[in-house]
Amino acid sequence: MKTFIVAAIIFFTAALMAPLSHGGIYKWVDARGVVHFTDEPMEVPREDNLSSAKLELYVAGGGNTEDNIPLERAGAGYLVDAIINDAVTVRLIVDTGATSTVISPERLIAAGLVVENEPAVIVTTAGGKVNAGWALVKKLDVGGRPGHNLRVVAMDPIDGADGLLGMDFMSKYKVEIQGAGPTLKLTPH
Repeated sequence: MKTFIVAAIIFFTAALMAPLSHGGIYKWVDARGVVHFTDEPMEVPREDNLSSAKLELYVAGGGNTEDNIPLERAGAGYLVDAIINDAVTVRLIVDTGATSTVISPERLIAAGLVVENEPAVIVTTAGGKVNAGWALVKKLDVGGRPGHNLRVVAMDPIDGADGLLGMDFMSKYKVEIQGAGPTLKLTPH
């Protein structure tokens, strides 16, 4: 009887997910209210994937190609190029769960910025809380969409990236990740 119940649950879950398996970018909000994106709906943690109603197709592609900013796939996320103060290009992970933009101190200094350590920025990471420096970026340009006067966190780079593009930049835009390409579309609010 237990085997039948387990098989029925697996079948029911697969049936719910089947309509979602045609491709695209999917969005869900976890129990903490953090928005997540994936192109693999089966990668959604079980506790967040209790029903297909919580998992929605975010963008399946299309849009005006002139508005689309190229992304590069990197593991489970995406990288985008950004320019600091019209001088230095950095590769940033698009992270809608990050409150602040994070850029390596080396790249900030290369852009002619001073990394300040006082007052320290307290950053919560997977390994716990750490103190970090910061720098004032007068302009951060992502595909022709600028962010001005951003106080970015100065931390060592993440594998394959110079940092994270956080919500301090993206909150000024409607953010769409389009699976065809993939591309990023930033539309001012």
